[in-house]
Parts: sequence; C-alpha cells; structure tokens
Amino acid sequence: SNVTSFISSMIISAYFLTIDYIIICNGGKVHSCACHFLCCSEVPKQCFAATFQKNKGQSVDYFTCRSCGFNWVCHPCSETCHKGHDLVPYVKNHKPTWACCYCPKKKTCEIQGTS
Repeated sequence: SNVTSFISSMIISAYFLTIDYIIICNGGKVHSCACHFLCCSEVPKQCFAATFQKNKGQSVDYFTCRSCGFNWVCHPCSETCHKGHDLVPYVKNHKPTWACCYCPKKKTCEIQGTS
C-alpha cells in the first residue's frame, strides 16, 4: 500500500527504528498505524555483554573507569553506568571473542539486558 511504501522510505531515508505507532497526515486526514518512529539516539543503550554475537566480527571500544577502579568498561556502559566518572581509553576497536564488559561482573551495570 501507499502507507507501507511511505513508512518504508521514511525508515530507510531517516535511519529510524520502528517501535509502536505513528500518525500520518494524508490530504488533511489523520491515519494511524502500528509503527512509531524513534530516533536511533533515543534507543536505550545496551551493554556489550548483552549484545555480543560470537563470530560476527563486532568491535568495541573499552575504557578504564578510574572512579570504580576497573578496566574493560564497554562504550555504552561508559556513557551510561559510568557517566560523570573519570574514564580513560583502555583498548580501542577491540574484536572480542566473548561477551566482555566488566560492569555486569562488578555489579555496576545499569543497562545489561535492556531493549
């Protein structure tokens, strides 16, 4: 349908993720459908330990949190769990072979398993 084509083109061109609903104005009429557009920056961050997929070649930047006293803090956790802490780069563009982030192990992770 035209609405489906319109929504598909918006998703592709605007780099949005679909979640719940959207209201579409078409010739002055308001229609609703089962899609909501959420900007990628609004999507909740996830700990790398929760998103790791073996043999997918993922790379991640790790940090040392001097405030908490440990290394191997993934980038999403550095921005959320350790926001405002004294962080320094530890390993950049690392390609781990297992779901490595020490926040869950150290019980400081606030975002593990969020979606």
